[in-house]
Amino acid sequence: MDGPRFRDPQDRLRNLAGEPILVVCPRCSGRASVTRERPTCAGCALVRVPPEPRLPAWMTAAKHRDEVLRTVAKLRATLS
Repeated sequence: MDGPRFRDPQDRLRNLAGEPILVVCPRCSGRASVTRERPTCAGCALVRVPPEPRLPAWMTAAKHRDEVLRTVAKLRATLS
């Protein structure tokens, strides 16, 4: 591995295509489409809204603040 490491550009699905992307519906196995990160299926009326990202309770509890800050510092050090 002599080349540079791959850096994920973290492109969202909606940024990769200007029109809906066809996928297989997870509920009925029919044809569904994904627009704005929201899968929809006309066959079974599936519409899924992505959940809000939340941190685990142990991370947000004040009693773990030092541990979380140490871990974040270690992760930042590996990126530079």
